[in-house]
Amino acid sequence: TAAQLNAIITKTSATVDATAVTEITATYDELRGDGSSTGLWNITSEIDLNDGNSATGNYNVVVSDTSLTAAKLIEIAAQTSGTVNAANATSVAGPVSDLLTLAGLNDGAGAGNLDLATNYSATIDVTGGATATAANVLTILQDTSGSVNASGLTDISGLAADLKLVQAEASFSHNSPANYTSTITDTTAGVADINSIAGNTSGVVTATATSNDIAALEDLTTASTDAITVTVTTTDLDAAKLVALDAKTSVAITATA
Repeated sequence: TAAQLNAIITKTSATVDATAVTEITATYDELRGDGSSTGLWNITSEIDLNDGNSATGNYNVVVSDTSLTAAKLIEIAAQTSGTVNAANATSVAGPVSDLLTLAGLNDGAGAGNLDLATNYSATIDVTGGATATAANVLTILQDTSGSVNASGLTDISGLAADLKLVQAEASFSHNSPANYTSTITDTTAGVADINSIAGNTSGVVTATATSNDIAALEDLTTASTDAITVTVTTTDLDAAKLVALDAKTSVAITATA
């Protein structure tokens, strides 16, 4: 453990050769210290973990912390080519970019060297931005069966298929009710998809409807605040139906019949 290595260091003025150590159990603070003069990574004049190589070691790490930022876990993984067992860190927080990197490292026997608990909980930190693509949120959701708190996100946009998968994930957590805005980026979207996505958030949903038929467009259940672009080409159009459709979007309807 880091505590045991530190105890050995205090008993000698010589550099401790720890290159035979294959695994270290430690907290992040025990490894990094103050970033310069304390912490096992920094006291290279007192302990040699990397066989003289100050870049990275090849020892395994068992992380003792139960809660860490994604950035700190990424930093630990970068310090060694060995496996980093972070199953104890059941609570992780970070911006979307860091959580995506974490998901890439947390790939079991793949290229990544990080093993997280299968059900770690994640909180999306929005200090770096409160918007995210549905594809990125989906990647984070699919990395854990634990809850992913995305309540800070004010906008989640992307393809209809990705948005529906995000909303269907049991681990997805937002405000109650959810109130993020969403732009469906498909060139056009079906009425059923628009209804499904808009039905899961009170925020403004922006989309262009695929159908031009009033019979299909009548099935829209969106609110008057949603920005749904609609073009109606139905002949013999009933004015009452057009008025009803107008109440389902904030965008002026184009009627070309």
